Amino acid sequence: MRIGIPKEIMNNENRVALTPAGVLTLTNAGHEVYLQTNAGKGSNFPDEEYVEAGATIVQTAKEVWSNELIMKVKEPFEEEFDYLYEGQIIFTYLHLASHEQLTKTLLDKKVDCLIAAYSITHTRNENFDFSPAYYTDITQIMVEDSTGFEQLAQLRDKTIGVMDGANTGPELAVRLYEMGMITEEIVSDSDTETVYSNLTVRKIPSYAELSEALETGEIDAACMDGCISHSYMTDSRILLDGTIQEQNYGVATNKDSELSRPVSETIQEMLDDGTIETLIDKWN
Repeated sequence: MRIGIPKEIMNNENRVALTPAGVLTLTNAGHEVYLQTNAGKGSNFPDEEYVEAGATIVQTAKEVWSNELIMKVKEPFEEEFDYLYEGQIIFTYLHLASHEQLTKTLLDKKVDCLIAAYSITHTRNENFDFSPAYYTDITQIMVEDSTGFEQLAQLRDKTIGVMDGANTGPELAVRLYEMGMITEEIVSDSDTETVYSNLTVRKIPSYAELSEALETGEIDAACMDGCISHSYMTDSRILLDGTIQEQNYGVATNKDSELSRPVSETIQEMLDDGTIETLIDKWN
């Protein structure tokens, strides 16, 4: 398979989807890997290390996006939409609830598979077919250690940040209600925040900005999926005890796609023979 790794174009996004070691694993397995030049620079991986691992360096986004499988950190941005084509597979984080145009583009372009941190929900099941769940994650609360917070109950009268459009917002509201920290009464609700009588939930456009808001004190805590929170953990941060919600992740294919059944069967085989468990143990 031909695999492309584009350079991330979001401001202050320095991560890269694959390290040179990951490239070596793929090339040793017979795959061709194409890296857009300097894609790994922000993570201190120079092009030379990727070349040594067997990757081919390409200069433009158009070249790297021409491949069958695209691996990236952030969802495709509007300036990348023209690179999508029917049958392409995208391996990335996607937060489609807050990106209506991206959802429409993926469907219109007939992109076959959405893989990586895509949780299975009732509303998504209306638009996509999902494989069996291959990973269960938990939603957690992250705080700066200096605040002294240890439990969710201590965040009464505080501001909790969530990724705008992510499932964590509704899940957090349900958990807060169950704990008696909020009631059904909403003081005000806007595109940027929901204010309850004794707590505010701030909606922030990206995880990078959510992390920055926590660092600057704009918010007192950040609610994230566990697999995402690991990317933003520092020595000065902790995760509060307790789980907000469990989430199951699967591979999504277009509704009634000819790929839906083989993808589901393959994921089930990988679950049955222990392949997925081995991968989780290796990379978690």
